[in-house]
Amino acid sequence: DPIDDYLTRPGRHAPLALGVVGGLLTALITRSRTSELAVYRLSGTSRTSLLTLLSLENAVIAGLAASVSAISALLLAAHLLDPATAVTAGIALAGAWALVATIGTIDIAFRRPTDLAKDR
Repeated sequence: DPIDDYLTRPGRHAPLALGVVGGLLTALITRSRTSELAVYRLSGTSRTSLLTLLSLENAVIAGLAASVSAISALLLAAHLLDPATAVTAGIALAGAWALVATIGTIDIAFRRPTDLAKDR
């Protein structure tokens, strides 16, 4: 049955898996920058502002992934059965990336700045 074959194919959830892996890597990289983020907090940046900054960084990275996916779908439209499927998969990848990266870094804004500076 072609529908069952399509629904049970191994790569069906690949965009979400890649988004989760990208989000985890982004969270790890952000956690390696805690001394830099401590400077923001020590200079008077509020927790809310730092959280907004981290969320915006994650959204920009995820938006770039979605944009690249959309551009790739447009360039390869002649070779794809439905380019909208590729764009939708890219949006799912970007959403998973942003969500995982933001959840993985949310505690940084609520830690004491002196503890963030000591992590280095």
